[in-house]
Amino acid sequence: MSQSPSEVNIFRTTYHEDRYEQIKSRNMVEEKHWMYQNDTYPEVTNILKKQKLIYFNDKIQPVSLDLIWEFYANALRVTSDEEDPTGNESFVSWVRGKVIKYDGKTINNVLKCKFYDSVCPFAEMKRSDKNYWPYTDMKNSLIRPGHDWAPTSKISPAKIMVVDLAPIPKALAYFIHHNLSTNRNGSELISERALLLHQILHQKQVNIGQIIAADMDDIAQSPKKSLGHATVIYLLCKKAGVPDFSDSLMLRPAAPLNAHWMKERTVTDDLPRPLRQPRDREGSTSSPHQEAQPNAAETQPPQPPPIDENSREYRMQMSQFCVMQDFCFQYGLSGRVLTHQTDLWEEAQRFRDRFSGPPPAPHFGQFTFPWYF
Repeated sequence: MSQSPSEVNIFRTTYHEDRYEQIKSRNMVEEKHWMYQNDTYPEVTNILKKQKLIYFNDKIQPVSLDLIWEFYANALRVTSDEEDPTGNESFVSWVRGKVIKYDGKTINNVLKCKFYDSVCPFAEMKRSDKNYWPYTDMKNSLIRPGHDWAPTSKISPAKIMVVDLAPIPKALAYFIHHNLSTNRNGSELISERALLLHQILHQKQVNIGQIIAADMDDIAQSPKKSLGHATVIYLLCKKAGVPDFSDSLMLRPAAPLNAHWMKERTVTDDLPRPLRQPRDREGSTSSPHQEAQPNAAETQPPQPPPIDENSREYRMQMSQFCVMQDFCFQYGLSGRVLTHQTDLWEEAQRFRDRFSGPPPAPHFGQFTFPWYF
């Protein structure tokens, strides 16, 4: 007979018990599965099969929030004078009196995606010098024509805007952000995740368990990162013999990836946007925004005179645009809406790139974003 929750130590130490309330206040990253529909988009299905992700994809389900909170509250490694039933080991948590191991090998086991190779190509490339990553190949296989890596102050490319991805890479980027290497915002694909996506698209076997375990441990040790991997936690606890949580609120998966999602959230017939170019951070003004050339049949309406980019009016207006940009990413507006606002989007992103980070010295008349009036 299973023990009742009142008969077991729910928390490893009093410190972990205190941390439970903080864990409950964090945001959640809902999982998102790929729905097979009459063999639509067989490329995605074949990639999931190659990476042995079919079982995991089919197992994504509602999971008790209490189970998730308890797992992450007890997964933090701390130094304490109290007796710790887990021995404060790495990749180990504690749920209802059961030790829960969440290392890569254990996760591969419960997800039935065992990794047999001695070396993971993604892990090897990730440990190498970033200056020698295949950025050109990544751009050609991931990004839509007419688009490029997002400009940053770094020497090597650092991120891709998800709205700029080609349809199949975009669907898999969502799968990665929700299920493998979680990112609640999901608006940007950083270079490490872009490398992972590139490896998956080229059907190179990657160590899925290792990737998920590393992300779960980052969440557990972080003071604020959003919680994810609900189904993995459920399967790990089930393997360890943790009883089902009754009368608990459930975290349900997000809307699935399917043909309808691909139609609504990917755009392939829009005009290419001009490539984003890094701006000179030391200049007093940015180079003017370059508009896409219209077709011969199109007529251009008269354009208003440009606003001085050092004026207070411009800074206030662009600050509002940046808020709108974050709102679109946060609430998942459709790709068609985002693409319709191309010019506004470009202006907001250019404004972020110009004013993010410490200002150059001297910076007469310039303010660092955000401003406090």
